[in-house]
Amino acid sequence: MAQKIFAEIKNCQSSSGLFDLTSDYFLGQGFGGICYIAPSGPAGPVTVLDRGIPADFIARYREQELYRISPLPGLAFRLGHPEVLENLVRQIPRLSAAEKGFVESLRRFDLTDSLIIPSYGPTGRPGILALARPAHPSLVREMDQPLAAAVAQQVHSRMASFQVHDPPGSLSPREREILRWLCQGKSGADIATILGLALPTVTTHIQRIYGKLRVHDRVNAVTKAMALHYI
Repeated sequence: MAQKIFAEIKNCQSSSGLFDLTSDYFLGQGFGGICYIAPSGPAGPVTVLDRGIPADFIARYREQELYRISPLPGLAFRLGHPEVLENLVRQIPRLSAAEKGFVESLRRFDLTDSLIIPSYGPTGRPGILALARPAHPSLVREMDQPLAAAVAQQVHSRMASFQVHDPPGSLSPREREILRWLCQGKSGADIATILGLALPTVTTHIQRIYGKLRVHDRVNAVTKAMALHYI
């Protein structure tokens, strides 16, 4: 069984197919929901994939960017092993008002019995796999957690591979030129002066570059450009 899931992960050809495979695997073990989260980084913007998680909660999580508030992933990454969400909360000595609100929302949606599994990617981008709503209270304790962690790690590594190697939209010669100046630390105003362009024109080019690279800021644009050998 273990060899089969690892072979299937290896043979997946898309991130959506991989998440479907992962969901089927863990839901088949008795979990009612699953969520995969990876923060923004060189591989791309924040990723949130879910199945069986309450729609109201996941909508708020995305729209209000609650992943920026949650203290739980950081603690999970430091611990380096699977842990029940409620146990993670107990290990945080002090929560801010926003963090307390986030934890309370987890409790309202009966998500505190989720198993949080941290993973570490080849690009340095970590990831979290949350297995939610176990069919019975003893499921998390009785399951093979080391195997679940190994599966989560392989899934995250494969996801990172898809996101790094998915070809971004092709950059125009002007966009490549502006990207090179961005990589040299020049501001939009600097680039406008250097190239003799209007600042709004440069700003538009920069936003298009971000969109094609699937990033949201200069730091990640530069990092991804270097990873893809654009500079």
